[in-house]
Amino acid sequence: MRSSTSEPVHSHRSTGNAGFCEISITAVDPVAVLAKREITPPVRTELGWGERLTEQFGENKFDITYSRNAIDHSYDPIECIDEMMITVTKKNHYVIVEVNERGASLEGWDGLHQRDFFVARTMPSLKRHLFIEGKSVEAVDVTSHFAKRAEMTTLEVTDGPERSITFVLRKRAD
Repeated sequence: MRSSTSEPVHSHRSTGNAGFCEISITAVDPVAVLAKREITPPVRTELGWGERLTEQFGENKFDITYSRNAIDHSYDPIECIDEMMITVTKKNHYVIVEVNERGASLEGWDGLHQRDFFVARTMPSLKRHLFIEGKSVEAVDVTSHFAKRAEMTTLEVTDGPERSITFVLRKRAD
């Protein structure tokens, strides 16, 4: 990726022109420095942890925060989403998360696979809610847990060999 001045981007944050607006992408991964591959990514990855995003970037910094197949591998997925991803996202902007449905139990609760995400209907309204649970941790209704700070605008389950869940939260302005 190149910056709008056509100079190569050497920083961890990458800015480019998408044809209609300027975009900036910041990639964060706790194993970024451990991955010694001969691949040049389009955006250099910064060392960072989901539980510490606010320390690293501050509050209300990003229009969109996005995680794919990572939150369920964190030490505390609720903290990553609630305190960190929502906190670093600007008001009225979006947190987008993709996870494998019941990935931890399918992997035998091995290694980093310690949390299951799943969708279930709640009583009495029978509305679909997102839940998270651990092998020895009771299920938490994620939809209700985030309700004061963010509205869940999308909750989709994709069929296939590895069922995935995509959910989108819009951070509230108040």
